[in-house]
Amino acid sequence: MKKAAIGLFTILTLATGFTAYAGELKEGAELKIAGESNNQPIFQLDLNNDLKQRFVIVIKDEYGIILLEEYVSGANITRRFRFTNELDGINLRFEVRDVKNSKTVVFDVKNNKKTISETAIVKS
Repeated sequence: MKKAAIGLFTILTLATGFTAYAGELKEGAELKIAGESNNQPIFQLDLNNDLKQRFVIVIKDEYGIILLEEYVSGANITRRFRFTNELDGINLRFEVRDVKNSKTVVFDVKNNKKTISETAIVKS
């Protein structure tokens, strides 16, 4: 089941920036929609940390199944993620944990898909 869930998942990775400053993962860690591909959102995760550190990124579906677990290290890390159509309407959870001090930032993504059908009658 886990391999099947991972098979439904496509990862797009951007370059990781490296800078040498003191600090830790700021509260400003951000998850946003960076665009769309094949009617699927592309999520961009920005970790605004100053010091080169190691993090684990875990993405789960609404049932708790782990779709991705990735270790990253560096400063000012940016990653992009795109999911396949099989995950339409499924809620996601992005968890980012600092490996050194176990601080965790969680982002919950609620996917609501709506179909609107409209019929109009016009008398000419």
